[in-house]
Amino acid sequence: SSDQQRLDDKLILLVDDEEHVTEVLRSYFERLGAEVSVLNDPELALEVILDDPDDWDCIVTDYDMGTMNGGDLIEKVREETDALPIFVVTALSRRLSDPRVTEETVQGVFAKPVNMRLLSQEIAAAIDANGQKEDV
Repeated sequence: SSDQQRLDDKLILLVDDEEHVTEVLRSYFERLGAEVSVLNDPELALEVILDDPDDWDCIVTDYDMGTMNGGDLIEKVREETDALPIFVVTALSRRLSDPRVTEETVQGVFAKPVNMRLLSQEIAAAIDANGQKEDV
């Protein structure tokens, strides 16, 4: 419907080792106008993010990935930048007790199956808040 949150020209990086998950997220965000990059290898994703964190408007990462979990990724990104909005999607939300995933380090944690409407609204709000900080 027309009150759906738009993400026009926002650059979103999706990190999940399950391609069917990133494809669902990608197609949804692209319908909202976002530009979406997908990386199914979290270690490669970390390199890409740290290469230039300012390139991205938002990161959406899975938690439970083979070689590196979402907590590892978040910890390393946060060593470089506090500003970049990060959202975590996880099948384990009730049991996600990683001390590196907190209200201080991420903008939101979403259980799978993801409420895409709510996620996109929160992404838009986080990007907007981040942009306002930069203008100061």
